[in-house]
Amino acid sequence: MDKKERVKTAKGDLSKTKKEAESSIDTNATVDEIINLYLDTLEASTYKDSRFSYYTRKVKPIIGKKKAKNILPMHIQNIVNDNIENGDSPRTAKQAVEILL
Repeated sequence: MDKKERVKTAKGDLSKTKKEAESSIDTNATVDEIINLYLDTLEASTYKDSRFSYYTRKVKPIIGKKKAKNILPMHIQNIVNDNIENGDSPRTAKQAVEILL
């Protein structure tokens, strides 16, 4: 098998895996459940710890129990705006967007 065939096969496998992953997520999953799935994919590091800490303190109390399919961009923008109003720097407040995307 030459390089082009290996690349083509790998792309097909990736596409298949993506479709399986998308279909395995419950459409009624809460934001909390999806974030936990995401964090489980990360290896232990200060990055993971800081993201989990930020999510737990700033995002989870507001939208953690809501169904992910019902979350709109305005919900995320409201979290960012509220955090800035409460004294967070814009960069720190932007973590809500980074976690939820």
